[in-house]
Amino acid sequence: MERMTRKMGIMDFALFERLIRECARYPEVREVHLHGFGEPLLDRDLPRKIALAKKAGIPYTYIVTSGFMLTADLSRALIRAGLDGIKFSFYGMKPETYEKVHKNLRFARTAMNIESFFLIRDELAAPNPAVRFQFNLAVASQEEMDQFVAHWRGFMDADRGDVFMVSGLHNW
Repeated sequence: MERMTRKMGIMDFALFERLIRECARYPEVREVHLHGFGEPLLDRDLPRKIALAKKAGIPYTYIVTSGFMLTADLSRALIRAGLDGIKFSFYGMKPETYEKVHKNLRFARTAMNIESFFLIRDELAAPNPAVRFQFNLAVASQEEMDQFVAHWRGFMDADRGDVFMVSGLHNW
């Protein structure tokens, strides 16, 4: 198995601010993805970083998350900060499938957090973030994918740009 060898950590806010201000000088910089090979919700400054990018003139901010750490307060903060897009990686509609792939996470808690996120977005009448909801057929059955779509369809809003995605495996 390949392993990441770079130092792990969260980017210091001052460094992020310097980079965003530099990027914002170039109109070609249209997007900032505030994630890498890890969980962006571990960054306590994430809402501040999103707000800073938006204030600096970056048109589109985006994260990819499991949703496991997405509390109601954090959902509100991300939405109010101006997050434009979020992708939830949610692989499996049975706890045993989900938890086999998402080590140390719990199916019920993650599903509840994501459901809450959708409800909060509606409560705030926020146009964003658009949701990409990703399922991986390489790790779960077609039956689970059908359950996935059936369960989450009622939360999705095509007018906001919400879409389902199907992925395969990778070693990123």
